Amino acid sequence: MRWCWPLLFSASLALANTEIVNFAASTAPFADPAVLRIHDFGWLRPRTTTNWSISPAPLGTPLPDVKAPHERWFVLDLPARGSKMWTLRLSYAASSPADYAIAIFSPLDAFAALGVPPPRTKASTPPTSTRRKYARIRAVHAGVRTPPFSYPPGSWAEWFYSWYFPRFYFHNTHPGVVAEEDGEMWFVLTLEPLLFGVLPASLAPMAAFCVLLLAGMGYAVLPPILAVLEGIAEEARMDLGQGGDESKSDKGKLKEE
Repeated sequence: MRWCWPLLFSASLALANTEIVNFAASTAPFADPAVLRIHDFGWLRPRTTTNWSISPAPLGTPLPDVKAPHERWFVLDLPARGSKMWTLRLSYAASSPADYAIAIFSPLDAFAALGVPPPRTKASTPPTSTRRKYARIRAVHAGVRTPPFSYPPGSWAEWFYSWYFPRFYFHNTHPGVVAEEDGEMWFVLTLEPLLFGVLPASLAPMAAFCVLLLAGMGYAVLPPILAVLEGIAEEARMDLGQGGDESKSDKGKLKEE
């Protein structure tokens, strides 16, 4: 039980929350993106991390009922070829009082969700397909006031926020400059492929390091363990051999008698 205390204290070190959605990069009928620009779509490209803001809906609003301006749409500009599985990761400061929901749409499904009629195509024009997807992000206020946020200058927490959440860091260190932006929640979006369908590309170096570390530990630790086990097995064989010799000598004595 005492081993759980470090885990409990480590929770206080959490700096960010994360929402993740994995999706297949399947092809779908292409829709004219010019119509979607009317709705101020943000563009996300592979292997990029960008900062965005959103105004959450009032406390108690069901996430399925959230509408503009409390939702944002993004174009996921996937390449025509490459990984079949992708992940969209939304990260936000642990002190941000908001709940998020992410949904992925094909082009035509995005039109339907927006209530926009799909563009008409000429009969002579052959249909085209695309792997482009669209993401809708909704936010609802969680009802918890953001606590005062402070960290020692030069600490790793300051480095983390200034690098990964630059706008959130600026908002907390320059409250007077961005006072008119109160109510906006800042978050980070990362779009990247899933290697082997399960591993985010950004975690590949860490996974490779763990594999090499385990291999090195196995190379260093396994031989001594095998040597100890071999010694135990050798002692067991010797004991069995001595027991067999003693039983044979006892049988010989019985025959002589």
